[in-house]
Amino acid sequence: MILNTKKRDIKSRLVPLILSAGIILADQAAKIIVIRTIPKGRIVSVIGDFFRLIHVQNPAIAFSIGRGIEAGARRPLFMLLPLVVIALLFLYYLFTRDPLTTF
Repeated sequence: MILNTKKRDIKSRLVPLILSAGIILADQAAKIIVIRTIPKGRIVSVIGDFFRLIHVQNPAIAFSIGRGIEAGARRPLFMLLPLVVIALLFLYYLFTRDPLTTF
């Protein structure tokens, strides 16, 4: 791992991170809107049959991973684990010159 701390390089690397943050915010906003406006199990057609919203909830993470974990431990774990992974990926992305992290 080669350290890359030039200000210009860091600024140019922030573009994909800002775009990613925008996508995550839009996703979370859409989820909040669905939770507040659509009853569970209801289907809402947005663009005919092409684009429909269905309010469903998964008590675990993707593909019901962690469904067997006790509810009291599940929520903090599922909130903390992604934050740790994102922080590590962010640091790796900012401070390496790996060809996979160039924009």
